[in-house]
Amino acid sequence: RSSLGNACFFVGSNLFSIFSNFVPEWRCVSGPIDKNCDSYKMCHINQETLTYTHVTFHSIRPLTSYFFGTLLFGFASDVLGRRLIAAFAVGLGITATVVSALLHSTYLIFTARFCIGLAIGGQMVVGCTFIMEMLLPEQRMFARA
Repeated sequence: RSSLGNACFFVGSNLFSIFSNFVPEWRCVSGPIDKNCDSYKMCHINQETLTYTHVTFHSIRPLTSYFFGTLLFGFASDVLGRRLIAAFAVGLGITATVVSALLHSTYLIFTARFCIGLAIGGQMVVGCTFIMEMLLPEQRMFARA
């Protein structure tokens, strides 16, 4: 419906994930940590020690954090102002992206990625509204077309 709104949504959903693509280094039991895939292929896996989780939960986590981010930052922007909350959402996203690159624990990385999702949800709802409010009234209809 709205080309500017769609563009803001697209940019918001990809803003932090661009910097979150990280290829971890491989480690085979007590071997060296590096990006040499041969050490990963030679690693002997004990089938009894493997644990599996439901992939569905991990794939739905970003969408859940987007939802809570839109609610949390949307209500906060109505109370505290859009500029402050938009700046906070961008700051949270940048900080969580940097932190997720430095973490080694899987659960802490998931937590940091959840914070990135909150920031993306906040940027989608607060950032787009803030941009539309900055336009002159006669330019808004043209920007939404």
